[in-house]
Amino acid sequence: MAKRVIAYSHLEYERGYTEPSRIHYQNLQEKRWYGWQTIDKEIVPSHVKIAQGCFGDTGGWKSKFSEYIQ
Repeated sequence: MAKRVIAYSHLEYERGYTEPSRIHYQNLQEKRWYGWQTIDKEIVPSHVKIAQGCFGDTGGWKSKFSEYIQ
């Protein structure tokens, strides 16, 4: 079966804070006869996205889906 990893983010308002925080996700999906089904999900830490944008690497963090990411 074919597999893919999709990444997305959304804003989440926490109680007591006026500014939202952005949460980054990655989903592992498998192709089924009716479409793509999400098998597993992980949250990417904020410091990883910051390090990737500033320094070009993830600072040692490795996704659990790294064998599926090309």
